[in-house]
Amino acid sequence: MELGADDYLVKPFTRRELLKTIEARLKKLFDNESRIKQLKESIVITIPHELRTPLNGILGFSKIIKDNCDILAHDEIIEMADAI
Repeated sequence: MELGADDYLVKPFTRRELLKTIEARLKKLFDNESRIKQLKESIVITIPHELRTPLNGILGFSKIIKDNCDILAHDEIIEMADAI
């Protein structure tokens, strides 16, 4: 177990002990797969939001600069460019 075994059976073992050990190992496997699936779903939901949030600011400032470049003060353009 110290070297990384998940489980063990002491010989001689009964058929029932073997089946219980296999059942326990399969349950662990399915539980891990379920947790991995939940993590993937969480990442798929979170990442687009995390990418969109800064992008909205970049696009907003870019549009303001583009639409108003002739009336904006140089300092204002620099400030928005820094924010981008």
